[in-house]
Amino acid sequence: MEISSNEHKIAVTLSTIARRTIHIDKLSHPEGNEGTEEYIQLMKKLTVGTLIKEDQSFFSYTPGTIQGGEASFQCTHNTVADVLISLLPLALFCRIPLRLTLKGTTNKKETTSVDMVRAVYCKLLGQFGVIAEVKINKRAIFPSNDGEVLLMAETASSLSPVILDQREDLRRIIGINYSAKINSDTVHAVSNVARSHLSQVCSSVKIYNDIGNSKTTGGTPGHGCLLLAFGHSSIYGVEYTVDGTDSVLDRSAEERMDGLVQQFYKNIRTSGSYSHTVQYFVFILLSLTTVDGSSIIIRRISKKDKEILLLLERILKYTYTVEPYMKTEKDINAGVPDNLLVIKSCGVGYTNIHKPLQ
Repeated sequence: MEISSNEHKIAVTLSTIARRTIHIDKLSHPEGNEGTEEYIQLMKKLTVGTLIKEDQSFFSYTPGTIQGGEASFQCTHNTVADVLISLLPLALFCRIPLRLTLKGTTNKKETTSVDMVRAVYCKLLGQFGVIAEVKINKRAIFPSNDGEVLLMAETASSLSPVILDQREDLRRIIGINYSAKINSDTVHAVSNVARSHLSQVCSSVKIYNDIGNSKTTGGTPGHGCLLLAFGHSSIYGVEYTVDGTDSVLDRSAEERMDGLVQQFYKNIRTSGSYSHTVQYFVFILLSLTTVDGSSIIIRRISKKDKEILLLLERILKYTYTVEPYMKTEKDINAGVPDNLLVIKSCGVGYTNIHKPLQ
C-alpha cells in the first residue's frame, strides 16, 4: 500500500497494529524523512521480524510482531513528545508491558511538550481503557537534547468505546509551569497572573510549579506553561514554551500568560468534547475500539484531522459518520458556536492477540 501523507510516523504505527506492509512516499513530506527513518528504527526495536527497505523514493515497511518490554532510544530528529504521541496507540497491543526510556528534546517552541502528553494524551488513552504514564526524569529545552523521559504503558485486550455527546460543565482548572536555568521569579510571576485570571471562571484552580535544577534540566534556559481544564470527561489544554531560539526579554512572562489565558478561553468555547488540538489523536483511538459504538462532539475537521482520517480509512478500513451537533439551551446561553459536529463510529475491533492469557 503506497502512502502519501504528512503523517509518516502515524502511518507506521497504524501499519504495525494492522500488520500491513506500507510504502511511504518520501516526496510527500521530504522535511520529515529523517524523523520517519528514526521512528522506523524505534519500531524495529519494539517488534520482532520487522523488515525495512529504503530507496530514493520510498520507505518500505513490513511490520513484525509487537513485543514491547524494556528499551531505550535516542531521539535526534524527533522531539520526545512527537515520538510518544505516535507510539501511544500501539502500547496496548504489546506482548509485554512497555517500559521505554526516550532521550532527546522534551520541550520545543510551537510544538507539543512532554508535559502535555503526560497531562492530556495519557489521560485520553485512559478514558479508552489503557493505563499509560509518562515520567520526566530530565527536562531538555530545545536545542538541548539530553532530556530523559520514561513511558510506562500497560497492555490491554482492546480499547473501549467512548460516548461523550453532550457539552460538560468545567469542574477544575490546572496550571503547570516549568523552568530551566532561569530565575524562579519568572515562574512565580506567571503563576500569579494565571491564578488571578482563572479563579474568576472556576472555583477549583490549582497551579503547580516545576522549577528545574542542574540535575533535572539540560543546559538551555527557558520556561513554559500549560493550562488544562477538565469536565467529568472533557479535557481542554493549551501551552507555550520559551526555548533557546526565543528571548525571554521579547515579552514579559505576564504578557505571555495573558495571551495564553485568552487562547485557553477560546479553546474551551470553540472545541467539542476535547480540545480541538487533540482531535486527530481521539480519531485514532476511536478507530481502534471494539465494534461497539462511540459518539463524540468535535470541532470542524482540520487539515491534520483529514490526513489522519484518510490514513485510518486506508490502513485500518475505519468507517464513521459526521453530523451537526444539536445545541441545547444551555449551550446557546454559554455562547457555544454553531459549527460543532458529532462523530459516530464503531471501531475496527482489533484485539491484542499478543497478550499472554492470564
